[in-house]
Formats: sequence, structure tokens, C-alpha cells
Amino acid sequence: MDRKGAMPRAASNHRNRRAFDEPDIGVIIPTYNRQKILRRAIDSVLDQGPQIACVIIIDDGSEPATRISYSDPRIQCIRIPHCGFPGKVRNIGMQNIHTPWLAFLDSDDVWLPEKLNEQRMCAEETGAMAVFTREKWLRNGKIRCAPEPIKDTRDLFCASLEKCVMGPSTMMMKTKVFRSLGGFREDLVFAEDYECWIRMLLQGVKISAVDRPLIVKEAGLGDNLSEITPMREFYRLKALAGIIEKTHNTGALEDWQKKAIERAFSRKIAIVKTGALKRGNKEMLHWLEKLPNSRGIHSLDPDYHFS
Repeated sequence: MDRKGAMPRAASNHRNRRAFDEPDIGVIIPTYNRQKILRRAIDSVLDQGPQIACVIIIDDGSEPATRISYSDPRIQCIRIPHCGFPGKVRNIGMQNIHTPWLAFLDSDDVWLPEKLNEQRMCAEETGAMAVFTREKWLRNGKIRCAPEPIKDTRDLFCASLEKCVMGPSTMMMKTKVFRSLGGFREDLVFAEDYECWIRMLLQGVKISAVDRPLIVKEAGLGDNLSEITPMREFYRLKALAGIIEKTHNTGALEDWQKKAIERAFSRKIAIVKTGALKRGNKEMLHWLEKLPNSRGIHSLDPDYHFS
């Protein structure tokens, strides 16, 4: 990503589009108790064409176990004991990826057939190491498209501190980039993607966007983490606290990044504290008390640890 200005985007017209025929993309699909809808996610991956080298499905201890009835040798299903941590599940899938490019797809989402091809074209045109797209949401028969991707580098960083603006199912990246990040945090039941993308932005990875909704998400299925997880802001705060711990007093952040993190940190503390007081959550209030205020997060003692 261009740290000094606008985020690069692919040309908006579709002339001179070409197909990518080399099988050089590995896809990771985490799943849990979604046997009935998993097939449509897999089919949408296979519809991408010959560029798909492998599809790694990680079954996070579904009951009954997820069954895959495909004969396609590119598809592999790995069952693990249930953990409930999306980052850990995806990281296990990563251990089986050996392709130059990597993409994620949640098992309740669907890619449009041209999704990866559009992203590959975008990466080729812009030199990006990671490319995301817009989303299309279905709810009660109505369609809602995500807003136009944020164009400015700083605006994208600031927006990403508030919430996850790059959905995992929209993201395609160089495998070496994901490995360099160390994968997702494995101790978050929510916001592991939020945390990972912030680290990617802080590393200055060149990111681009395709200004088209190329994935379909269906709301109201009953088990979507973004809909059913309580206290989502708490997990974002916990993720942000971990990032602060790793970066304070390192000189790794630019002044504008420090200020943006401080503002987001302060807002999230206020939101979580309000919720904890309303619910009488003494454990969470005690956790909040151990956090420094936003003005002090970059002058912490080097041995300070969030817990």
C-alpha cells in the first residue's frame, strides 16, 4: 500500500481482461456445523477456474463431522477438535498451503465466478501484495452492497481501527505476506481479522481494492459471528491492546498512526466501559482498570503487559 497517498485500485473498465490458468491460489475454508450450506461455498471456489490449486476445509469439530462428497483431488477436509477460535482454525489450514497466492472464504459466504480473476488483474496492474473487494449482503430477500472501498491510505488505516472494513472472504494476498504476519491471533473468538489487517497495514504491505461486490454474504442464518457475538467492541479493544503492547516504545509507528491508535483506543475503552457498567460486569471493569489511558499508551514502561 502506498503509505504516502492514495491506495492503488485497478482500472474500472473490464476491457483486456484475461483468465489466469496457472493453479497458484490456495483457498482456506473454516467451517463449523454448516454441512447444509458448505457446498455452495465450495462450488463458488471451483467456479473460479483452473487457478485454484487446492481447497483446504478445516472442520472445527462439527457434530456430526462435516462430510465432503467431492471427487476433485484439490479438495481436502481436515477435522480438528472444536476450539471456537477462527484465527487458529485458519492458521491450521495455512499449514497446508504451498501456493504463491492465498485466499480465505467463510463457509457461509459465496464468491462470484469472476472474483479471483478480478483480484489477480488488480494485483497485476497495481503491484499490490493483497487485494480485497466489496461485499454484497442479502437479508430478508433484500440486497445491500458495501460502500465503495476507501481510497486513501490513511483513511483506510483509521477506518480499520474502528472495525474490520476488509472482510476475510474478500481478501486475497501473497502467501509470503500472511506468513510474515505470523498468521491470525489464535486467542480471539472475534476480531482476529480486524487485528491481522491492522498489523498488515502497519507493516506497509501494498494493498489494493476491486471496486465491485464480488462476494455474497447472507444475514440471518443464525450463526454468523458478526451477528451473534456479544460485546464485539471488547474483542476489538483486546486486539488493539495487543498491537499497542507490541509497538509501544519501538519507534515503529509514525506520529499520525500513534494518534489514530490513541483515538480509537480511547473510544473503545469508553464504549466497553459503558457496556460493562450497564451489565454489572465486574470482571470486565477490572480488566479495563489495568489498561493505561489513551494518552499514556506510548509512554508505557517497556515491561508493561496487557493481560
